[in-house]
Amino acid sequence: MKLPLSVFVAISMAGIIVDPPDPEPLERLFFNVEGPPYHEAEEYLVNFKYRSPVAESTRFDIFFSSASYKDVLVYSLQVSRALDFAGSLTLPSFLMAGSSAALEFQATGYDFQIIQTLPLYRATRLNIAAFADVAVQSFGLANYCRIDETGTSVCLGEEITFEGYTALLSTDTYLALDLEPLRFRVSQPDGQPIRFFNGYLYIGDPFRALPLFPRTPDNLEAIVPLAIVAEEGGYGIGFTSTFYVEPTTFLTSLWPIGGFVPSAKLYFPKDRFRTLQNLAIQIVFDIAMHNTFAINYETTYFSEQALIGPCLEARYCVTTTTGLTGGGVPEVVTVTYG
Repeated sequence: MKLPLSVFVAISMAGIIVDPPDPEPLERLFFNVEGPPYHEAEEYLVNFKYRSPVAESTRFDIFFSSASYKDVLVYSLQVSRALDFAGSLTLPSFLMAGSSAALEFQATGYDFQIIQTLPLYRATRLNIAAFADVAVQSFGLANYCRIDETGTSVCLGEEITFEGYTALLSTDTYLALDLEPLRFRVSQPDGQPIRFFNGYLYIGDPFRALPLFPRTPDNLEAIVPLAIVAEEGGYGIGFTSTFYVEPTTFLTSLWPIGGFVPSAKLYFPKDRFRTLQNLAIQIVFDIAMHNTFAINYETTYFSEQALIGPCLEARYCVTTTTGLTGGGVPEVVTVTYG
């Protein structure tokens, strides 16, 4: 009996073992090479990795170029059986000048040559002063370059994202300076330590309503040292020391004075609402990672109403009434809230 063709083919195929396709061969390439920003006139260490699909004789050459130097051979090594290879070199300080440079990595064998380039950039100081009147804004520098695990050259950035740094900071009641709305986040391509320094708050005070603080040379501003405070998900603005407040007048000092009590808040004098209702403030500080970000934020701190005063402009006010008959009826004093 003859079998139908389709059955015959199925029976024949059942006895065939099909091997999985061969995996893609590994490429010859340099990979995982880090190129953080360099500092002027300082030695610069570079670690690199190379892989090959086979163990083969390979010569490694690395060339340095910049505005002042062209194709300077900074590394050369012959390896008889290069398969997975790791090496390092130190660029001398005299090469590290100018705003940018490049390293060219070459691997040469019997029938191949691989060339890959890594850009390098000098560490930069970025001055950030032009804050837009928006809730969230970011500033960054994409000058951390690397050759990634696929052999691709990419440049990554250090970035700072600010929240609440608007043209006007407002509070319901004239009482104390509240910097809680001001926050920022820092992102970076590696684990470089973050340093904060030169943090100060300048308060416009031409009429010396805050006489117990250090002053600028022109005597127009009070100066308060600032601290950067790590918080969940970012950083906030705080103060470096305790304040001292006179309980009756709310006059505030950086130094202990007899009769003043310690406070974590910078209080405003009670009787200076009209003077300090629209308060010009300036916040400056530096953030250093690979690069340095110099922050200069100017804004107006506006208080909606006084704590105590006339009823049209204060949270608490005092009104008085007298008896209609006038026959010894005492005056009635009413404290009004809100």
